[in-house]
Amino acid sequence: MRGSASVVTVRAASPKAQVAGSRPQPSMNLRILRGPLDAWQNQAILYHYNRLSSSKIPMREFLHWVRGGPDGPAWHAILESEQGEIVGHCAVIPLRGQCGEKTLLAGKAEYAFILAEYQTARIRGFESVGKPRNAILIRELFRRCTAEGIGPLFISTSAARRRSLSSLGLDVTTLPVTEFLFVLRPLQAALKTPNLQRWQRVSLGLAGILQRSGWPVIRLLKRRGSESVPRSKKGPCPLQEDGRLSFFQESSSAQWRFLPNQYERIAHGQDDQQYVVAKAGSAHRYLRVCQWRLDEGQPIDSLIAALIERAKDKRALGVRWAVYGEIEASRVPSQSMRRLGFLCARRERTILVYSKDAAFRVPANWKLNDAMFSFDP
Repeated sequence: MRGSASVVTVRAASPKAQVAGSRPQPSMNLRILRGPLDAWQNQAILYHYNRLSSSKIPMREFLHWVRGGPDGPAWHAILESEQGEIVGHCAVIPLRGQCGEKTLLAGKAEYAFILAEYQTARIRGFESVGKPRNAILIRELFRRCTAEGIGPLFISTSAARRRSLSSLGLDVTTLPVTEFLFVLRPLQAALKTPNLQRWQRVSLGLAGILQRSGWPVIRLLKRRGSESVPRSKKGPCPLQEDGRLSFFQESSSAQWRFLPNQYERIAHGQDDQQYVVAKAGSAHRYLRVCQWRLDEGQPIDSLIAALIERAKDKRALGVRWAVYGEIEASRVPSQSMRRLGFLCARRERTILVYSKDAAFRVPANWKLNDAMFSFDP
């Protein structure tokens, strides 16, 4: 199912009517509330977010994230025009985290927007606050969530929006990321891999030709014990605990996070305690490793070969595996992928953290992976 303007209706005016207004409203009202929201509110929020972010999030998935979580529905900050139309929004989704022996309830901000014609409109009660409207929106939402016992709170957004939020006292936490790629469809990968310059696309295509030609050799590494296990049949096992803040470890969180029709688990040999959770690939995207549990000191070449074969079966662009932090970059998965000829690129992932606990302002205390950043279908 795709987000579509034709199926959206809202109170007082359609989203198209809201967007097409000829004059900005003189003021807005800010409301902080916990979901579940009314159907018309969800429809208006998703319509605007999909349009403004060029996303195609279906309603069923949006509702799954904002109201189907094991720790209850999301908190919402909603900006309304004088006519009661939704013109701005941000949600905080509660996420159960594990930090050492302590379980805590963190929150991730998602689905934030303010319509262009309301970017400078006044917010009632905040007329004297000299901050961007999105900063006021997120500040008040974070304050309320903190009062409700949710924290740390964090948001991942663009550099431009990070600058507009700089006055909120959020800590900029930058995580080094090592991204590994194995290309199976060189031409399509060169055309469809996002955020690349022209010369990078040419290089990716040429490297992909070499990788694809080497696949028959890597395939010999696959052992009978490495099998694909659908998540709908076997749930994930607890991950290793090393004292860093991690997510989606216990059963209910993992089942909510990894939708059976989108994710599967690739087991390592006959040991069901070792596996990767991968988002299924397609003709338009890579098979994407999002979470894993692998013991140190054991070779995983056969598991990586199984991932490549699974991507090939799905006609995916290839295999993508992002490793966060210097600790993970030195471990077995990274070593194996380098040995098997994966392309390797260094980049950074920046999150803004709102927390009273100084420990969560330190990047090394976060154990993140692509499960936190691949909510879109």
